[in-house]
Amino acid sequence: MVDINDKLAAAANSGVHRSSYQATSPKFGMNRPALGTITGGTLPEGMQQDVQEAASMVRAMQEPLEILKAQSENKEPELSLDTVTDEQKEKIMKAFTNCRDIAENHYTSVVEDAIRHRREVYEADVDYYKRMFPRLSETSNWVSKDVKTSCSWILCGMMEAFCGSDAPLSVKGVNVDDDEIASKIQELVRYQLEKKNDWYNFCQTTISYALSENFAVAKVWWKREEERTPMEMMLDLKSVDEIISLVMASTSGDIDNLSFEEIEDTDDFLKVSYEQVRLKSNHPVVEYVPTSEIRYTPDAANIHDCKFVAHRKVVRGDYLKRRERDGIYKNIDTALEKYDKGNTMPSALDYDYDVDRFSRSKVPDDNDNASKEMELYEAYLQVDYNNDGIYENIIVHAIGDEPIRIAKNDFDFPPFFICESQPSPNAVFNKDSSTDSLEQQQHLKTALIRQVITNLAKNNAPRIFVNDRNVDMDALLSGNEIISVMGNPGENVFVPPSLPISGMTMDLINYAQNEIEAQSGSTRYNQGLDSNSLNSTATGITAILGMAEKRNKMVARSIAEKFFIPIYKFIILLDQKYMRDEEMVRLTNKTLSIRKEDLDIDYDLIVNVGQGASTREAQIQYLLLVMSQLYPQLANAGIANAKSWYNLGCKLLEALGLRDVSQYLLDPESEQAQLAARQAQQAQAQAQAEALQNSLQLSIAKSSVPRVTVDVSKLPPDVQKDFIQKKFGITTTERAIAEHEVLMQNG
Repeated sequence: MVDINDKLAAAANSGVHRSSYQATSPKFGMNRPALGTITGGTLPEGMQQDVQEAASMVRAMQEPLEILKAQSENKEPELSLDTVTDEQKEKIMKAFTNCRDIAENHYTSVVEDAIRHRREVYEADVDYYKRMFPRLSETSNWVSKDVKTSCSWILCGMMEAFCGSDAPLSVKGVNVDDDEIASKIQELVRYQLEKKNDWYNFCQTTISYALSENFAVAKVWWKREEERTPMEMMLDLKSVDEIISLVMASTSGDIDNLSFEEIEDTDDFLKVSYEQVRLKSNHPVVEYVPTSEIRYTPDAANIHDCKFVAHRKVVRGDYLKRRERDGIYKNIDTALEKYDKGNTMPSALDYDYDVDRFSRSKVPDDNDNASKEMELYEAYLQVDYNNDGIYENIIVHAIGDEPIRIAKNDFDFPPFFICESQPSPNAVFNKDSSTDSLEQQQHLKTALIRQVITNLAKNNAPRIFVNDRNVDMDALLSGNEIISVMGNPGENVFVPPSLPISGMTMDLINYAQNEIEAQSGSTRYNQGLDSNSLNSTATGITAILGMAEKRNKMVARSIAEKFFIPIYKFIILLDQKYMRDEEMVRLTNKTLSIRKEDLDIDYDLIVNVGQGASTREAQIQYLLLVMSQLYPQLANAGIANAKSWYNLGCKLLEALGLRDVSQYLLDPESEQAQLAARQAQQAQAQAQAEALQNSLQLSIAKSSVPRVTVDVSKLPPDVQKDFIQKKFGITTTERAIAEHEVLMQNG
């Protein structure tokens, strides 16, 4: 069995997906055949020479290998309805119809029945339990919704993991030199998912169905929409700049359908007509595909290895005609009039999802081709149509049994991805699920609690045995407070004793609840609904929460590895094939520029999911510890600089849930930070200069003040005593001062 990651890596490293880009991009140089194709071969010799000179200047800047690639031609003709032979078409459609019938039978007999059953258990509808417990439903309609409750609580943690502040997947370069480009790739994919797709609702839908039904399908494809405006201009043949601009615009795809027309009585000007192309959208699309629309042959354990995988849709003629106008489909008018429209009836699962939308009586019809419904298959098929003994991967769009498009599948696998909470290594569709595991416990709780409710109702409104000959029945039935009775009331009215309830009832209910929590991993502790845990220790509660989260972390990791990582890799693969030469994206107030050749690196996808609340809190504590104790010492040693502090602060803010760190921190390498640093240095230098100036002025002022010098020893003893006392705080006497002077005079 070939892993999808190996297929994606092989396709990403192949040169096939770059051929169309190299043939049209100006960065690979131009040759005379290419120029002839662009201009339709109508340019006069003088203009062709100028264009060739311009092309030579462009070619001089390119590497020889890239020029060789650009000038190479693909000898294999493009696969389409026009190039395929009748024999090849017949073989392709024979394989298509055979695989379609097998896939349809597998869907109706295996997938649909299992999904419908899981959906009924998950929804726990009253009508479902009426069919299951008809006798109990006569007295109570109470149902247990433990499966839905457990899935809802688990979904909360999953959404935090995949749509929270932390990226669920990180792109890292295999080499250290590639880390910067890998970071750009991660931001590009994040921008395309969050800004160009409804990422949050997509994750919520797919993960919800993965938990409840254990089967959710996503489809990834590239969306390109253009707006074309007819334009005309007068081209001066002497202006090389105009010629170069025109050729470059044509090769870059900004203009199309370029044509030239000579003008009478002048040889210096040409009339140029073209279509100006404005790109309205050019990005990958990630969408949820309802289970009722996916078909596959169960001949492999992985959906990407199946011989036939198809997206079945019921569409209107309007959709088909629009796609034909865009040059994708062919022969739509013939298909609408002659071809079998196929089976357009909704499936049983469609009715379960939305009975109103799929009700035939509520579908509007204008009785014309635009509103006519047709069954459309978009099938990814493996078939040896050219009889070389090797399967070719092709795409077949068909209405009924007639193809409206046949093309080569450049990626060699269908663009469908399965999201499962409990994946099976041996089959695409796992016949077991968490809903199936919790089903019996939910049924048990429903039956027991219905019996308890019925018991309480009968005890609160017991049956009464009455002798209607001696009791006023009208007063009794009317509920009067006073009822007349002939004779002794105890002999004419009898109320039987209360019906007992088994002492094992609550034990069984608690057993069912414990089994639900044990199998789902969603306990009353991690839901915050267990009042008994309020008086427990913090250590004990942390241990309980950690054990409860282990199962959910395992499910999240499984979904990330088998669902989100292949989607990420395929989006990067689509970017390599269809993205413009340079893409500018803006995310969280940051502008990112990434070129197409930047995507051709070796990278790894690192899974970051599976971190619970306790793990995130511990991460915050570690970052605070590093910031308060370790980094100051590193800064004093000269190991940590301003950029190091900035990166640490960004990590802390992101762990706290603040994604846009630019609002709180300033990157020291940004122009704004460098300008602020220069201003701070200038302000500091100015402050030092002002302080020095003030010190000099103070010194000058002090030196200009007249000073009087007095010899204290020549003052009278009483004055010396007061001076010493005030100046030095020393207490003495006039006699001691006089004796000291005498001693000094006598030597």
